[in-house]
Amino acid sequence: MKLAQTLAGSWVITVANTEEEGWETQLAEFDMTAVGPGSPAEDALEQAAADAYASLLGAFSRDRVEVQSHDPEAQARMTGRVGMARLRGAPEPA
Repeated sequence: MKLAQTLAGSWVITVANTEEEGWETQLAEFDMTAVGPGSPAEDALEQAAADAYASLLGAFSRDRVEVQSHDPEAQARMTGRVGMARLRGAPEPA
């Protein structure tokens, strides 16, 4: 399972597709093109992506955090967000 940034800047959570070797199945997409750069909405959407990924890692008992991006700063920022989300723990289901 990984959290990756697309070239358009959106964040997606994917898992390996067991039926098609070399392909992945997208579980969630956080469309960053829908919010303004540097805005509170951008910050909230990035945090939502990190929280969702951390929650899924916990739910599937995965320890390996894999964050990919073409932008080293975005990758470092999101890796930090995921780490903090994991330290806080996954939110309890409603």
